Amino acid sequence: MRSAIIKVLHEATEAKKAGQLDLARDLYKKVLLSEPNNPEANFNLGYFAFKQNKIQIALPHLRAAILGNNKNPLYWETYIDSLIRGDQIKLAEEVLDVALEFGLGESWKNRMHRKLDNPGKEISSIYQASQELININNLIREQSLDEAVLQAQNLAQKFPTNPEFYNLLGLMSNQLGCPANAIGYYKQAISLNPTLSESHKSLAKVYRFSAQISKAIVHFNRAAQLDPINDDTYYNLADILVEHGNHKEALNFYAKVTILTPSDVNAQYNYANALQNLSRYTEAIQKYEQGIQLSPDSPLLYLNQGNALTHSVRYKAAIMRYKNVLCLEPSCANAYFSLSNALIGLGVYKTSSWTLRKAIYIKPDFAEAYCNLGYVLTLGNALESLDKLAEAIKLLFKSVQLEPASAISYANLGGAFKNVGKQQKALRCYERAKLIDPSLVSVGHFIDALTGTLTEHPPREYVEGLFDTYAERFDDHLVRLLDYQVPSFLRSLHDKCFPSPQTYQNLLDLGCGTGLSGLAFRDISERMTGIDLSVNMIAKAREKELYDKLIVGDIVEVIDTLYAENATYDLFLCVDVLIYIGDCKQLFTAVNKILAVNPLFIFSTENYDGRGYNLMPSGRYSHSYSYISRCAKLVGLEIIAFETSFLRIDRTNTLTAGLYILGRNTC
Repeated sequence: MRSAIIKVLHEATEAKKAGQLDLARDLYKKVLLSEPNNPEANFNLGYFAFKQNKIQIALPHLRAAILGNNKNPLYWETYIDSLIRGDQIKLAEEVLDVALEFGLGESWKNRMHRKLDNPGKEISSIYQASQELININNLIREQSLDEAVLQAQNLAQKFPTNPEFYNLLGLMSNQLGCPANAIGYYKQAISLNPTLSESHKSLAKVYRFSAQISKAIVHFNRAAQLDPINDDTYYNLADILVEHGNHKEALNFYAKVTILTPSDVNAQYNYANALQNLSRYTEAIQKYEQGIQLSPDSPLLYLNQGNALTHSVRYKAAIMRYKNVLCLEPSCANAYFSLSNALIGLGVYKTSSWTLRKAIYIKPDFAEAYCNLGYVLTLGNALESLDKLAEAIKLLFKSVQLEPASAISYANLGGAFKNVGKQQKALRCYERAKLIDPSLVSVGHFIDALTGTLTEHPPREYVEGLFDTYAERFDDHLVRLLDYQVPSFLRSLHDKCFPSPQTYQNLLDLGCGTGLSGLAFRDISERMTGIDLSVNMIAKAREKELYDKLIVGDIVEVIDTLYAENATYDLFLCVDVLIYIGDCKQLFTAVNKILAVNPLFIFSTENYDGRGYNLMPSGRYSHSYSYISRCAKLVGLEIIAFETSFLRIDRTNTLTAGLYILGRNTC
């Protein structure tokens, strides 16, 4: 029963916003048949009667609203306004005294006192000629605008100090497609009574839809000052701010709407969207859930909560929400598209590609779906040997045809060309992507890689994003699909160099990832600390319960903190990390600060047969033996063991690793 009432209240709110007041009134009456004391329904019925000057009908509804919720200042204010309009000033003063006992705030109290200090203005100036106003409103409702305009113009001359006729003329001028005339009429109404919040709000709406945004904001703010409990004003302010990318300030206004109208599903939805746009995903998930409780049949709430869960790397929970959407709306292309993103996060590429094909079938011009399907097939070829790169390239071409301004489509197309060895085509795509969106950090890195520009390190955001995305499927793909065994190879090299049993007091795993390297050395380490730039990698490492301490952050920055704490370590691991660090000197210098008396530094590289280090077309760095030797000597270390070995499979090629142990003494 309660959920049915909430649904009817939501329908009534939507009807009210759409200007369908008769429908809204009928729906609120329907609520009262089941819940006679429902405060929201009583208030709105009272408010409608108040606006029509039917005071005797308004008062009992407003009293019932207050009895149901005595903390809502809007209920008290409308009740007091009705008493003032009904010339019951003494009773209005008594009601105000009662209202103040509920702690409604000093500014509200002052505003009410101003109204009571000048009740004549409320009665005679604003609400005079009430029957004529009702007649004009009836003509507007009947769509007899020409006759309504004529009557309003005549009455404006008859009652030159009454702003309500100018408000109606403004309303009708706007409906007739004459915004300039509407602006003039609303300004005239405001000049007669600058304290009419509705005039400011109506003028602001015309300014907004005439693209005069700064003026619209001024008058919406003025309307909010005059009537701080009108949810529609806050809605408009928030929507304007969202349209101009100011989600942070919009959030404050959406919050006010949810307080004023807690059963308004759209308010909860917009509030949650603003939180999500600010990357405040946990709070957004909670707000979407509140909306779902109010409207459990809303696909948009499930869809956007699913997106927030995906951003929070809660892929399985997100998948459940996308399934909720598809139960309600089986042909929702966006749900299939979003479902594919969660499946990609879990590394389930084949199912993800199916969902994307389904999205494209439903919506053949879905550029983002073509882009993501091309990306998935590129990943599949890289990680699961699926021969799909040719199809991926065709799909990505389709994506850029549909959306020529999509930087991510060009970037993904560049990646596909790079993977099939067409480096010049890849470079042109990356350059186009960078031209469209210079903020795509990975694009600049691959342009450097393909043009032979040697950099000291890749952008931090690129590495962080890469491994945040890769974390969920990292172990399975690396070990099962790519036959990755470097941690065990390094352990074997260590055991050959030190055949007698060794135990290390403090191990520091630099770029620990999900903990594969720590697993290989846990049995000879009393205490293990792991550092990684990726929050999601650290989360997966924590699940293994290997490390005594895990730290999210840049390796060098974290080492500086450890140095300030006088920490020292006798065993350092750095497995497959240098492929994302070009110039190693800064890292080696940092490690040197926290070396114990007899330390070992064990790490791997992608081996380079040239001199120095190299940024390869893959975007990874490779390092030569001579370069590592020079870096070691700079900090008083030397290579005490070195081997090359199989690193992993890279498509049809195998990569060679350089395995190193550095120390102060040879073995």
